[in-house]
Amino acid sequence: MKNRKYNIWRNGKNRQIHRTEERYDKIKSHLITIVSIIILGAVTNSKGQEPTQEWPKRNASSDRHEVNQKFDGLAYTKDNNIWVYTADFAETFGMSSDGVESQLLGIEAIAFRIENPGYQLCGMGGKAEQCMNQNRCMLDVYFNERKHPLPWLHPEQRADWHWRYNSSFFLRTPTERDGAPEKETAEFTPNRGIDRTSTLRPFADSVTKKEAAWFTNARSSSNDGHGGDLVPIWGFKRNAIAGLTVLSLSQGCTLPNESKRNSPIVFRLESRDSMTGPTIKNFNEFSFPATFSQKIQEAIRTSKEADARYYKALFESHQLPR
Repeated sequence: MKNRKYNIWRNGKNRQIHRTEERYDKIKSHLITIVSIIILGAVTNSKGQEPTQEWPKRNASSDRHEVNQKFDGLAYTKDNNIWVYTADFAETFGMSSDGVESQLLGIEAIAFRIENPGYQLCGMGGKAEQCMNQNRCMLDVYFNERKHPLPWLHPEQRADWHWRYNSSFFLRTPTERDGAPEKETAEFTPNRGIDRTSTLRPFADSVTKKEAAWFTNARSSSNDGHGGDLVPIWGFKRNAIAGLTVLSLSQGCTLPNESKRNSPIVFRLESRDSMTGPTIKNFNEFSFPATFSQKIQEAIRTSKEADARYYKALFESHQLPR
């Protein structure tokens, strides 16, 4: 009797275990199916299917200048240059129509900025710890050499920069300070008045081998575009973007001569025997539009007002503003 009852109990228990195993197998099967669907969906998306949600595109990622300079609620790199350019340049880079100048001849665009090189002038007021920032005023000038070729001394050289842009500014030997040519050779006749440390010297007449350099009448009382001061070249890159060559010129942070307020400020690439000698040959010429010149003068004037406040504090107190 006892054995019969035990067998009935055991058979019932076995059926219960069997039903439990069946339920477990069904649950396991459902889980495998769900995981398979998730994996399949991930693989399908990785093979090119569009995701269900995309991050919004940033203005800063646009190749249109007018768009990438619009604030969209997040941080972006602001262009601090003052621009003027041709209509073709504006179309190529998506620039605002406000900067288009129909009378811009010989070049495609100019960008002016006041930059802080990070170096300081120290020892002000006779104290080593008293330092001030040294701003520099730069012009980036864009050329289409298919229309206006430039007289390169070494056409094979594609780019260069002045030693003021790196740490070699602080290095020198008894015989050299930079790599600019200084002596007359069969391939190069230098302008005798140009300090070899002040500028790159990439231009020369291909026939006479006389050096060509940039000059401006910005600080001259002459209005004929001739004469004037040297404009140092601190960098260049050929075919920099969209087939254009860019030159970085150190304009200097000096306000133009009073007579230039309503007169053209002219820049000329020309060969001369000396700094003040007559023009032998002119290779390129451009001038500032009046509105562009006024914007530059305002930027320089603002910078000089900050310098004046520093000097005033220097002479009035030993405690300088930070």
